Amino acid sequence: GQTVMEVARRQSPQALRLALSGHAEAEEVAPLLSPAHRHLAKPLRYVELERIFDRLTWLRTLLPPGQTRTLLHHLKELPPMPATYAKLTQALASYQAGANELAAIIEQDPALAAKLLQLVSSSYFASNGCIGDIGRAVVLIGGRAIKAMALAVEILELPGLSSRLRRRWQRHALLVANVSAQLASSPRDAEHAFAAGLLHNVGEIVLAMNRPEHLETVLDRARVERRPSIAVERDLQEVPHPLLGAYLLGLWGLPRALAEAVLEHHEPLTDAGSLSGVLQLANALVGELGGDSLCDHVAPLDDETVEALEIEDELGDWRIMVAAESQRVARLLA
Repeated sequence: GQTVMEVARRQSPQALRLALSGHAEAEEVAPLLSPAHRHLAKPLRYVELERIFDRLTWLRTLLPPGQTRTLLHHLKELPPMPATYAKLTQALASYQAGANELAAIIEQDPALAAKLLQLVSSSYFASNGCIGDIGRAVVLIGGRAIKAMALAVEILELPGLSSRLRRRWQRHALLVANVSAQLASSPRDAEHAFAAGLLHNVGEIVLAMNRPEHLETVLDRARVERRPSIAVERDLQEVPHPLLGAYLLGLWGLPRALAEAVLEHHEPLTDAGSLSGVLQLANALVGELGGDSLCDHVAPLDDETVEALEIEDELGDWRIMVAAESQRVARLLA
């Protein structure tokens, strides 16, 4: 299986690679994780397989006619699902993994564990101070949130990212994630909003891996022209980074609602209560700060939108919260 995957990776790097394996042990599965975009464990029910192919069909519909070829032409390779995230996904799917089992998976990679602890300690979930133990972190924020954080850390380690972009992306992503969580209407919604905020700019990472000069051009023009980065991408008639991010997250099996929120995070804000709306609002509020924390230049909130959504009364408090959160994240990530 691994040999077939490696051959497919070399000869058709743009192809989607799914690995179906009957191995249950992490050591036996590990060789398949690197070349595969997604690992599926046997036994796999037909209804689950049908759901997966429905998801892949939905991903194809994201691209306008003719743009699939354009997308794949410009990408050397869609990155495979990161290994630790894949193991956590498999463990959580069994419904038997507790905090100790999840912590043990993360601790197999000491460098990742250290970076993950820094991220957890800087997050919305750790308002009471530094978290020094992976097991405690899992108990504190839950399996789904720790999985999203592990994915973000592994994404930042993908080849092709300059250290400058890595620092900016981490700070911006964490700030948007923390703000999104605080704007959410319930603890459960906060968990989903945090994950969406943390991963909303993953499309930029895909571009950094494949077309770094193009990404730098887009970001530089957006900054100089004081325009949203997606407007520059559209001017250049390129596949926009939200679409790339949603496509990759959907391929990796993340929830469709999260992928849709990533896809729509530059769209006009029409519903501040939905997951997409919370992410759009958080991204816009963070965008008002400006400065080096930004990778993703966004359109500001306009008076018409604020009035239509009836958020005038909350806006002042939200801006104070965002400014304080920005200072906290900068301090903890310094």
